[in-house]
Amino acid sequence: MLLPNIFCHQHSKQFTVYSGQDDEKPEYNDGTWFAMLFACGVGVGLFFFGVAEPLWHYIGPNRYTSDKYMPDNEVAQWAMNVTFFHWGIHGWIVYVMIGIILGFLTFRKGMPMTMKSCFYPLIGDRIYGWMGDLIDIFSILTTLFGVCTSLGLGTMQVNKGQYSFSANNLNYI
Repeated sequence: MLLPNIFCHQHSKQFTVYSGQDDEKPEYNDGTWFAMLFACGVGVGLFFFGVAEPLWHYIGPNRYTSDKYMPDNEVAQWAMNVTFFHWGIHGWIVYVMIGIILGFLTFRKGMPMTMKSCFYPLIGDRIYGWMGDLIDIFSILTTLFGVCTSLGLGTMQVNKGQYSFSANNLNYI
């Protein structure tokens, strides 16, 4: 549902709304923006999980490896397909929608760049009261937990890699 909406807004002549004011020129072109978003949004995740995730789907207990009669090459293909699905366009759509809403409300309407601004079309001026504060607190906590989870998983992966090459574990190399 969101992908056709974004596509229509991007390629339709009826939706020519820009992030900045009418007299401002864009600071970056589309290619530069895409490169920055890709590097920030996916770079760290691919650095840590780019190899680990397909291997986890390949050897881990899941519905594909539970079939003992499935050949290895088919299990490997399913592992790559699940990884491509996980890192595909559907994960980006949520980020794009939040970015579009925040960019529009911040640069065109002069609102603060916080998550409560995204709810202005729904709840109006109540974003400046306790309801807006609750939205901001919830968004900060979910971001904090997401970053901590990502860093924790990355730390566990680095720790396991260091342990596998340590002197105590040389017989497994």
